[in-house]
Amino acid sequence: MKQDFNIRFKIILIVFGVLFTTFLFGQTKTDDELYAIWCDVTNPETVRLEAIWERLDIDSLPYQEPEWWKKWDKETKEAIELAIKNGKKEYLPLFYMMSAQSVEGNTESMCDAAHKAIESAKVANASKLPIIFGAYYILAFQCNENVEEEDLIQRFESSRTNV
Repeated sequence: MKQDFNIRFKIILIVFGVLFTTFLFGQTKTDDELYAIWCDVTNPETVRLEAIWERLDIDSLPYQEPEWWKKWDKETKEAIELAIKNGKKEYLPLFYMMSAQSVEGNTESMCDAAHKAIESAKVANASKLPIIFGAYYILAFQCNENVEEEDLIQRFESSRTNV
């Protein structure tokens, strides 16, 4: 019971940190501009990837702004494919985490995406704290998996060295 409280407390702190950094660091283009770049398939794939990365990286909590998320939620599958194809493995944790959000209600797909977010963060050595903790949160509370505190601490330490 105490472990559940500790995990939930840590997650609350992380959510606060995500919201705080969202206010500090704004995106350079509007949502509509980034979406236009993403949707224009004549743009180079890397330019398109940068556009979706910039948009999704700003808001790791898509349901705080449901209007923009309605446009972007079906784009993560293609973004994952393009990131793999173009060797942008550091983008994969975020894209997998957002794909978990886009299949909310489908527990099996959410759990699969959360596992992929964690594994891709390990492979890419790209452990952005809110993304990784969000993936562990899904595993613990949506997938009912036993999340070891040591795993969380290890990911936290890894994210501190990648800043």
